[in-house]
Amino acid sequence: MPPTTRPERVWGYAGFWWRVLAWAIDSLILSAADLLLEAAAGDGPLWNGDMGQRRGGLLHVSDVVVTNAWTLPPPSWLSLVLFLIQAGYFALLESSRWQATIGKRVCRLRVTGLDGGRISLPRAIGRYFAKFLSALILCIGFLMVGWTRRKQGLHDILAETLVVRLQPPPGLVRFNPPPVS
Repeated sequence: MPPTTRPERVWGYAGFWWRVLAWAIDSLILSAADLLLEAAAGDGPLWNGDMGQRRGGLLHVSDVVVTNAWTLPPPSWLSLVLFLIQAGYFALLESSRWQATIGKRVCRLRVTGLDGGRISLPRAIGRYFAKFLSALILCIGFLMVGWTRRKQGLHDILAETLVVRLQPPPGLVRFNPPPVS
């Protein structure tokens, strides 16, 4: 039996839709953590009867949409804890040995420095906070992934990072339709 050789891993820049899918998975995970923490604290719209009227949440878009931004009440301790969990989730996992959040890992994505190496925790924190700038300018910073040469968003450019995706080996999965008779 001939020795089996493992094909070399090929990484390419991660496109916009792969990154959106990874973000959606991460959002589900963080939303579940949000609900569990709110349940433990006895706070939140599901637990205190304020369905749709949550006060002071930093993580919920409905607060900004429903309430005038100038009249938002100060954030509660729970909102600050949830914010720190979210920031820690992204920064710690993207600077870890995984180089990816759970959503990115499922999509076979990695966050790297421009040299392809692992990023430091301070750089991962900076990248996380640069996402606010990407969002602030009508999300154009995120949309930049679709047209920049290395598929970088504004936050990636500012943090000098890349998001890459493991490409399947060529010829591994190939569908050949049957001939037309």
